[in-house]
Formats: sequence, structure tokens, C-alpha cells
Amino acid sequence: MVECRHCRGYFRAQPEKIGARCPKCRMPLFERPDKQTPGADLGACATHPGVLAVLACQRCGKNVCAACRTKWHGEQLCPSCVELSLSRAEPNPRELRKQGGRAVWSLTLAILGVLVALLALTILVTRGQTASVAWPIIFSLLSLVPALFAIGQGCPVLLSRGPSFRVAASGIILAGSHLGLLLGVFLLNVWHN
Repeated sequence: MVECRHCRGYFRAQPEKIGARCPKCRMPLFERPDKQTPGADLGACATHPGVLAVLACQRCGKNVCAACRTKWHGEQLCPSCVELSLSRAEPNPRELRKQGGRAVWSLTLAILGVLVALLALTILVTRGQTASVAWPIIFSLLSLVPALFAIGQGCPVLLSRGPSFRVAASGIILAGSHLGLLLGVFLLNVWHN
């Protein structure tokens, strides 16, 4: 049995069927009283002029009553700001941080792959024809691993078109040109021999 502490109504249905708000007075049912912010000095709600506001919207600053307030991406917002956010399809700030990390990893791994390939080329050039060619081949093949991971980290960022788009695109371009160059050298060597 669920009791609303605002209108003192009793409901015998399961909490999942009732919902988060009281069917009679539309006040939050399961919110702890200590989490509610006092709104005595805020004035009236912007949407419901006869109801006292409990907080101000963190984006537009409008007064919001307990029935209107909504927590959206960690912010206490009014319904109009939530609708605006939904219509603009604004991404979650946590997702933006993840995308930024993926973009940086994409560029870092692409640079690492190129550096390992340059190390293989340096070994091949300094040792010449007399030395074993096994180490440069091994380093060249090892340089493909970070390049492939760089492409894998950068693709989701490109698909979402987030603010880290250019960093991820740089990583993918660098890794893709590295893979294309090594594949071209390998195919040219197979065709030549």
C-alpha cells in the first residue's frame, strides 16, 4: 500500500502501476522529504501561477513547482527546457566526455602506429641488405594493431558528429593512410616477387 504524504491518499495497486506521481495531486510519491528544496522565497511557478515554486530552472531561470520540475541529464529543468532539449536532440554530457576520450585515443593510437612503422623503416634502412629482414616485418605488422584500434575508436565519434569530430577524423585519416600504405607496399612486394 502506498500513501501520498501530500494529499494523504492511499493506493492499493503496485508501485509500478501507480507511477512516480500521486494520481490525485500529481506530487512525487517516492521522493524523500529531505531531498526537496524549500521554495518559500521563490514565488509562484511559471506554468502554474497558483502553486509555490520549489526551485528555479538551471537553464532559463523560470520558477518551477514540484509537479513541473524534471531532472534531465543531471540538471533540474522546467518542462519547456526539457522539450527544447529533446527537440534539439542534445546529447548527454557523459556521452560527450566518452566521445572526447575516444577521439583522443583514436589520434594517439594512429600516431603510435605510424611511429612503430617508422621504427621498422629505420631498422630496414640502417641494416641494409646484409641483415635479417624479420624485425622490420614484425614491427610493420605490429604497427597495424594500433592503427586498426584507432579506426575502431574514431568511427563512433564520426557517426555521432559530436564536438570531437575533427580529432577523430584526424586519427582515422592518419590510421587509414598508414594501413593503405603498408597494404600497398605488401601488395607491390608480392606482385614484384
